[in-house]
Amino acid sequence: MNWGAEMRAFRRRTGLKQEALADLLHVSQAYVSRIEGGSADPKSGLENRIRALLSDPSYLDVIDFALKSVRVSPLMTCIIRPDADDVRYVALSAGMRSHPRFTNVEEGDLVDTQISTQGRQLLSIIKESGIFSGHVEAVDAIWRSEYEGVTDHWHGVYTPMRSRDGEWFLHAAIDRICAERFSELESRRKGWVQITNLHAA
Repeated sequence: MNWGAEMRAFRRRTGLKQEALADLLHVSQAYVSRIEGGSADPKSGLENRIRALLSDPSYLDVIDFALKSVRVSPLMTCIIRPDADDVRYVALSAGMRSHPRFTNVEEGDLVDTQISTQGRQLLSIIKESGIFSGHVEAVDAIWRSEYEGVTDHWHGVYTPMRSRDGEWFLHAAIDRICAERFSELESRRKGWVQITNLHAA
């Protein structure tokens, strides 16, 4: 474990100063500074205290809870985040990993824009919607995709989340639906993508 990076991330997330972190760990501020700077490693007793602090639920960000929840979900859900001009997977559910299309996808991978024409368009619409800057409450979409000669029909709802340090994430809840349900939804909608702005009436 990169103790310095973990401790810096923890302080960013919680807003703690080095002095406050040092008090929690029962060490000096100078020692915390050396660990964060990479010039010292924590001794085994301190390692245990750091691990306990990093996993203390009272210090976890809402994003940490969301990541844990998604990873154990049997449903098709994931969390993604923008990365320059791309979008990356941050967490994948057990349900998503069990689908043949996603068995080889790993956390940290770029979202594949070649999944389907509509999938590519959807990702572009999501990125341009303002959802990663707090202007959009949700994006709701239905689309088709083809994989190994099989056409799947999908319904997905994408909602934004923001960590304490200001980083934007997107929770995607995706449902594979039958063709009849897809046609029913399609007939009731004005378009295949519906964007709900944050201050919509």
